[in-house]
Amino acid sequence: EGLRMITVRRRLTSWFFPERCAYCGRPVPVGAGQCFTCAGELPIIVPPVCPHCGRGKAACACGGTEGPLDGTAAPFYYEGTVRSGILQFKKGCRPYAAEEYARMIALVVRREYGESRFDGIAAVPSGRAAMKRRGFNPTQAIAEELAKRLDLPVLPLLVKVQEPPVPQKQLSASQRRGNVLGVFDVEGHRDLSGMRLLVVDDVITTGATIAECAKMLKLCGAQRVVGTAVAATRLSN
Repeated sequence: EGLRMITVRRRLTSWFFPERCAYCGRPVPVGAGQCFTCAGELPIIVPPVCPHCGRGKAACACGGTEGPLDGTAAPFYYEGTVRSGILQFKKGCRPYAAEEYARMIALVVRREYGESRFDGIAAVPSGRAAMKRRGFNPTQAIAEELAKRLDLPVLPLLVKVQEPPVPQKQLSASQRRGNVLGVFDVEGHRDLSGMRLLVVDDVITTGATIAECAKMLKLCGAQRVVGTAVAATRLSN
């Protein structure tokens, strides 16, 4: 009954405030999340995928290298309307997009990990400057929507203790790994012994940021850490 009432209210609200595509911003039917045009153009990561970097086998450039992450899953490549949609979302222009992004991540997590159980979801934290500029943490918004779909708690585990010496986007892949050393920590150095966690980011480029978060979680005892994101860049071999 509660779900039915929420759906009714949502449909009534849409008469005055149409729901919009998370990628291009066009009006869409209630609950659609994506418009017809974008649905046919989304740069979907098609299986089989590399279990380490989450990219399609043809686009994998990690060479099967293992690290702190026990796997990575993302529904899209960071291209086209996915890229432009995420950029608008991070600016705070499309807060509604978190619901669609979480829906797509949940589909991939279920496909790749089946009935594997996780104990919670942790979001990659934003720095103070980014929080002040945006007014919200994009990855936290996605994590909260993802938690509803996977029936998991969002755990406030990760904190950003300092900014990287150089913005990540200005560095090469090899430089990015060293640039995030010591940037993240686990709140209160909590004992995470035996925990199985999903870590959520918006975009995975080289994976250095999300891998550093996984490393800190494992140093506090986490048994398994899988990285997720809306999109991953298509790296060249």
